[in-house]
Amino acid sequence: MSRKPSNPIPGLKYHTFDFERGIEHLELYGVRYYVAFSEEALAEVAEQPDVFEEVAVSGPFHVYELPRFDLVDVATHQPAVYEDGRGASLFSTVLGVPQSIITGEDLAAEFGELAFEWYEEIELVDRLVAADGPPEWPRIEGLEDLPLVPLGEHDAVTNVVITDDTLTFDTTAIGVPHLVKISYFPNWKAEGATGPYRATPSLMMVVPTSEHVELSFERTWAEWLGILMTVVGLAVTLPFAWRQMRKP
Repeated sequence: MSRKPSNPIPGLKYHTFDFERGIEHLELYGVRYYVAFSEEALAEVAEQPDVFEEVAVSGPFHVYELPRFDLVDVATHQPAVYEDGRGASLFSTVLGVPQSIITGEDLAAEFGELAFEWYEEIELVDRLVAADGPPEWPRIEGLEDLPLVPLGEHDAVTNVVITDDTLTFDTTAIGVPHLVKISYFPNWKAEGATGPYRATPSLMMVVPTSEHVELSFERTWAEWLGILMTVVGLAVTLPFAWRQMRKP
């Protein structure tokens, strides 16, 4: 939605001033505000009053609020799981371990490339692909295999609360995939749902098993080990350093 995008992500194609695509992606990411200042952007916004509501003006900058900025959405179509052709995603689900442990880190890079392709195909914005998922989700090796299976409309998510390291919500759509519009990272853990699964383009997906779901960002065992080693290292070196400082 800019004439001169900064292009910060290598490999991702940036479209110049494409409002139709931009609005779809703003909703995909749960973006609440859009700021415009050029005459061209202001004119484009003025043509879509049902999408942009002006809430503030500061000098040349006009701030608009979007009517839909949900952080959690119920999936409208059946997600599919990307696999490398060797059934690694299914094995990872059965064994309860990430695919990268079975196939190596290359699969994460392959999924990233697939996510770039998916992001370019704007008509796929509601048809999500995950890096892992339950056994009953269809498996694909490319976007050409992505099924078109509507799940219906669900206005089921309420009481979304976000903090620095948690997100909670209530839902009546138990068993239906939910898209959580926060960047995926392995430290995220879910209670009241299976997942989280990495989903296109770079978000998270969970499948609620109860009406209340909580996601929390927790330290991994490797991080705790690193903290322990740091504490032990300080405990060993500080007394020695103190004695050296006290020597005349």
